[in-house]
Order: sequence, then structure tokens, then C-alpha cells
Amino acid sequence: MAIFSRQLKKLTIANPTMGVLDASGGKSARDIDADGQLLGQLFASLVVSTDVPPKCDVLFIYGHIEPDGRIANSHLGLRENDSRRKGIDRRICFRERRK
Repeated sequence: MAIFSRQLKKLTIANPTMGVLDASGGKSARDIDADGQLLGQLFASLVVSTDVPPKCDVLFIYGHIEPDGRIANSHLGLRENDSRRKGIDRRICFRERRK
């Protein structure tokens, strides 16, 4: 018997945008290209940035997470999500690149 029961609402985003923040210093170019080709079919558009998180519905971050939570080669950390301050609803996925 389940202690907690919660109905999940289906979230549908019309014309979703896939955003990519490349904080790998270019080391993840192959991964970004492969993921873009594979996952890009699920999105209406793709926006890539190397400095600030792009405005998007789903954000993929490529880079290395430091022990203190900072993203290497970026002024951002995992807790600094600009989307919350700007009122943008965003789902974040992170693909870590080992140093």
C-alpha cells in the first residue's frame, strides 16, 4: 500500500525550445551535437549559448560540477538559476564532463 499518492498533471508545452549552455569550454561539442540531433526532434527550436543560460523551456547544461556546486568555466552554480528570477519556467538537465 502506498503511503503517498499524488496524481501527476500532464504538462504540455506548445512549441518547446531546447536550450543548451556549454560550460565545457568546447570540450562537449560532440556530445552537444549528438544530443541535439537525437533530442532536437522533440523541440520546435534549439538555442545554444556559451556564457548565460538561454531563454528556453528545457535547459541542458554541459560542463563539470566543482565540489562546492559551481559549474567550472562559468560564473553560475547549480543554485543560481536565472529563470526563477525572470519568471521563466524551465526544466534543467545536466551532463557532467569529467576533467
